[in-house]
Amino acid sequence: MKKVRISEWEELEPLCPAYALVANVDLVVIRWQHEERASVLYGRCLHRGALMSDGSIEGKDLICGVHQWDYGYKTGVSSYNPEEKLHRFQSWIEDGALWVDANLCGALGLSVRHVAELDGAISKALAHNGPSLVEIHSDVELI
Repeated sequence: MKKVRISEWEELEPLCPAYALVANVDLVVIRWQHEERASVLYGRCLHRGALMSDGSIEGKDLICGVHQWDYGYKTGVSSYNPEEKLHRFQSWIEDGALWVDANLCGALGLSVRHVAELDGAISKALAHNGPSLVEIHSDVELI
């Protein structure tokens, strides 16, 4: 386990999405109201990749600030479409801070520069157990 302190507990405002970066993965952190708990979710909207920490909480949902996609802030599961889910990472409070295991955040990052690399990169991303990002460099051959 590789413990990473992502925030001092008292610095997190209840129901106010906060940004964290662990193992090169964008995260959104939401401190629950009236409970000593928090959710640490994958921090990018599944729709267009916007930072979810720029969103807001409405009722039980974390709302993307760009196109209003919704995800339950406690579970990461969309209320509108339960098949859409932001990964929830295990977190805990210790020594006045919120922590995660960086090894569990392990994202796979791939960069594609040539059309011949695209299928292999997508296959690797889909096979990876955790968040994946396939960056496609602008090249007219790939369009």
